[in-house]
Amino acid sequence: MTLIDEHEFHKKYKINFADLPISQGTLRGLTNRGFTKMTEVQRCAIPHALAGRDVLVSSRTGSGKTLAYLVPLIEKLYRKRFIPIDGLGAVVIVPVRELAMQVFEVLNSFSEKLEMSVGLVIGGKDVKYERDRIAGMNILVCTPGRLLQHL
Repeated sequence: MTLIDEHEFHKKYKINFADLPISQGTLRGLTNRGFTKMTEVQRCAIPHALAGRDVLVSSRTGSGKTLAYLVPLIEKLYRKRFIPIDGLGAVVIVPVRELAMQVFEVLNSFSEKLEMSVGLVIGGKDVKYERDRIAGMNILVCTPGRLLQHL
């Protein structure tokens, strides 16, 4: 029997997003955005996160960290059949507005196919206006300062 370490297994056998146990809606969302092959970070992190394990990733910019946590998040809510009426299922806290907008765009491209609502709370709008909209969101993307204003 040949033993290979876990990192090598993921590197060798889990190359495409289609190899993952994810819904067709999530897979369509990925392929529609041009994502078919996983990066090394994604190959190492996503299978563990899908299995419900905690994952800590530190990697350079552009290595695929965003999808490494968004794909499992989307799948978890999809498997629980989350829809807008179910309310908030996840909060994604990012350090700066620009990153929040990027994460929001990626999530928004998936939300139509999976019937989930995604919201962005980063400031610049009336707090009451945002508060009224949060009630119907399944996934909230926000910056720490703005989240504190809503708590």
